[in-house]
Amino acid sequence: MHTVVMILKTEDGDDVEKDERKWCLVHVSAGASMTLCTGEVFEFGEGNASAKTKQVSRGGITCEDCLDIINEIKSIRL
Repeated sequence: MHTVVMILKTEDGDDVEKDERKWCLVHVSAGASMTLCTGEVFEFGEGNASAKTKQVSRGGITCEDCLDIINEIKSIRL
């Protein structure tokens, strides 16, 4: 299971237009939840952005930037 987030209002207090909203992968760094693509912090007490989150077992990410980052990471051979 992984968590995805849809930012509804940015940290600057600007509403995100409905046609620009997308589901991004949640990345946790230094104890703060943020979007993988932009690093925008969204949880209560962490940042001013408001968001909707959900848990999904597979897929659910509609953000092209997040998908590009995920594909780049998956291409690394260890």
